[in-house]
Amino acid sequence: MNWKWALIALALVAMPPALHGALAPAPSAAEGTGEGFTEEIFTQPSKIINLAAAVGGIIKSRAVDEGSRVATGDMVVSLEDTMEAISVRAATLIAEDKSDEDSAKATWDEALYEARIAKELSSQGVEAELLQHQKELAAEVARCKYEVAKKTRQKSGMDLEAAKVNLDHRHIRSPYNAVVTKMVKEVGEAVQPLDIVAQLAVTDSLFVIIHPPARMLGVFRPGQTLPIRVLEPKPQTVTAKVDIVNEVADAASNTFRVRLVLDNKDGRINSGVKVRVAVAGPQDLKAAAADPPHAAPPTPARP
Repeated sequence: MNWKWALIALALVAMPPALHGALAPAPSAAEGTGEGFTEEIFTQPSKIINLAAAVGGIIKSRAVDEGSRVATGDMVVSLEDTMEAISVRAATLIAEDKSDEDSAKATWDEALYEARIAKELSSQGVEAELLQHQKELAAEVARCKYEVAKKTRQKSGMDLEAAKVNLDHRHIRSPYNAVVTKMVKEVGEAVQPLDIVAQLAVTDSLFVIIHPPARMLGVFRPGQTLPIRVLEPKPQTVTAKVDIVNEVADAASNTFRVRLVLDNKDGRINSGVKVRVAVAGPQDLKAAAADPPHAAPPTPARP
């Protein structure tokens, strides 16, 4: 049977070069570039907030429920605040009362007037030097009392601010535009300072954390952009920006961590849905972040 293999060898030698390439297996995209990478991953909230009470107390009301959207400053939970509200009203009355300050100012003005009259009489030769000194001293005492009255009123204003702060601590508000993912406490339950009352998720921007192979170290840079395919519930393609690149590869998985950010202020993408990230190679990724190349000016035609 050796003559059959000899005929096959002679046929291959006589075959055109182009036909050799057609018979050879084509390399895959990853084998051709050495950098191909695809991963399906889930979107994540940019922040998870464990909303805590600043002070202890009894929960009086809940303004929202699980699944509600809240804006920055919206009430989430209120604690019993009767005594704090009374303290604010009392401090307001004291802070708005100007009677002591006005009285002290009037006394000072009168003492200054009497001191000026005594000085004029003394300059005219009237034997009133002792009276002048008495009036000047009384004016100085009146001035000091007026300054004390002003400081007392200023302190009343600060006491009012402190009372308002204490009252506001009874109202637990959202620090961000967010979604309430869990209500931890119910109406009537007691909370201690720093007890968690609710959990919020910030979805105005979403994170997509991918794990490229270590052979792609150096490919990703913060600020680059690349398209991402959202797979559910309605397929769509959006643009993400590279936010953080951790170039310390994990030895166990031979991958490194890259965090992408999706702008989601319009709420078009849900948190926790599957997306596909595909990077064919470094040139594709870098081109996404680079400015479009400028066209070369046309070469003038020769006459």
